[in-house]
Amino acid sequence: MSAANIFVTDTAVHVFADGACYEPDTGIVQGFVSKIAKMPHIQAVAAITGTPPIRMLVESIVGEKDYADFDECAARFGEDLRERVRKVPEYFDAGAFFVTIAGWSAKAGAPRAFVLNGCRDNGVDGFRPRPVKTWIQPHDAGTVGFKFDEERAEDCGLRLLEAQRRQRWSPIYSKCEFHAVGGFAEYTKLTQSEITTKVIHRWPDRIGEKINPFSKADEGRGTMAAPTSDVHAASPLDDPLPTSFRGPLKDREEMLFNNLGEMRADPAHRAALVVALED
Repeated sequence: MSAANIFVTDTAVHVFADGACYEPDTGIVQGFVSKIAKMPHIQAVAAITGTPPIRMLVESIVGEKDYADFDECAARFGEDLRERVRKVPEYFDAGAFFVTIAGWSAKAGAPRAFVLNGCRDNGVDGFRPRPVKTWIQPHDAGTVGFKFDEERAEDCGLRLLEAQRRQRWSPIYSKCEFHAVGGFAEYTKLTQSEITTKVIHRWPDRIGEKINPFSKADEGRGTMAAPTSDVHAASPLDDPLPTSFRGPLKDREEMLFNNLGEMRADPAHRAALVVALED
């Protein structure tokens, strides 16, 4: 599962993602690409993971629908994406995707973000946008205590990516488990007037090979600090999380959403995600 981590603060949105594309049944790297789409005309960015065509689809919708601003995008995008996916289902039958769109809300006078997914047969309306303040994907017990420090944003985000890189994950649409975070670490910051992005780290991964975070060539940055109780309390997942995301979502117990839109999973199998929701 590719990495896409989003943190919304009072004045900015911080997005961290890796750049590896891989074969879902083997984990063999197929290429490297940015997973963060920039949309400066509506002061927004999108972190996109999952089946490869989804990024092109997201950018196409944002361009063609001519949203006036981020707020209009937030209100309409879920249904617009659902409509477009229905027209080309052959591109999305193989798997699932997550789209997190963050931007500057003129209505709120502050940054905002929402997440939606297009997972098939999981018992929920996957195209319903859910507001988030924190989105960590992939997620397991090793990252449940992560606390984002805006004063040290770059280093903090890279430490999280390194922790995710060291774990083995199962893509939602695959039963295989492998290291899936690699290529390069990209950091994008959005404020009211600017969108900046840069590569903050490169890993020695190669096309045609599996990601190996323990190779001699890999420049690790160590493990994360010990969990902090305040971050754990912000998670809607009440029980301990598994050590990895095992099995495709469509074959797991269905994920349940309460009336606030909080993401909860059947206690038998916890989802590998953390969502800290808007009040």
